[in-house]
Amino acid sequence: MIKMPYIKHKKLIVFICIFLVAIAIFLFVMSGCASVRRSFKTISSNFGNGLQREIIVYDAVGNELFRQSGKFDIEYADERILYDDEQGNRHVIYFKTGTVVVNELE
Repeated sequence: MIKMPYIKHKKLIVFICIFLVAIAIFLFVMSGCASVRRSFKTISSNFGNGLQREIIVYDAVGNELFRQSGKFDIEYADERILYDDEQGNRHVIYFKTGTVVVNELE
């Protein structure tokens, strides 16, 4: 009788294929979720040195005080926004009485 040692490997290959297809289906289904899209955007920002953004600072009355566009990775904490611009200059915006708007640009 001839032994067939490749049968074990064949089962393993089928299992791996089914597992990969299941992961692909899971990722496809989850890609429509807003939280997954936000996570991908965060990863893209972290590895891509920020996103194209526009920062606008308004005073309490609504007058524009500052505007800057560029590729930024923004950190928000303790009523301040911290970011480094494309030239490597660090900016800190404190906004106790004003408003800061950060828009992502396409």
